[in-house]
Amino acid sequence: FVVRADDARGDVVAFQDARFAYNDAMSQSGWAAAQNHAAGLGFRFRPALQTGGHAQSARAVLGGAADIAALDAWTWELVQRNEAGMTGLRVIGRTEPTPCLPYIAAQGVDHRKVFDALAGAITALDAGDRALLGIKRLLYIPASAYLAVPTPAPPNQAATSA
Repeated sequence: FVVRADDARGDVVAFQDARFAYNDAMSQSGWAAAQNHAAGLGFRFRPALQTGGHAQSARAVLGGAADIAALDAWTWELVQRNEAGMTGLRVIGRTEPTPCLPYIAAQGVDHRKVFDALAGAITALDAGDRALLGIKRLLYIPASAYLAVPTPAPPNQAATSA
């Protein structure tokens, strides 16, 4: 969760009535993980601004159009590395890790062969290229891990459901 560096509120709970920027209603890291985290703290973020992307959510907070946003960790690293002025934001909390976006193969394709080929290609990259891409290795995550992640109400229902 990122907020403006000069915002005196100290934790995620303090932002329960704040203007929440989210990238997309279908985003695990920008919407679902944030709502699931908030639910564990006893509240729900009210959607204030759909931005279309994590970097845009960060810019919305920095510019004052929103007070808090949830970004995936890799986008946060890239934004800090590549966009001037992001020192005006600070991290106030993190959600529990959840599976990232999966690689998807066509129906009928041997997914283990695809996995093995991708894993081998990643391993073959030199360390500098892996660091630049933000990829350490490929992990096999069973479908059950994705299905275990709760799906919160979409933004158009967030204000009416608790």
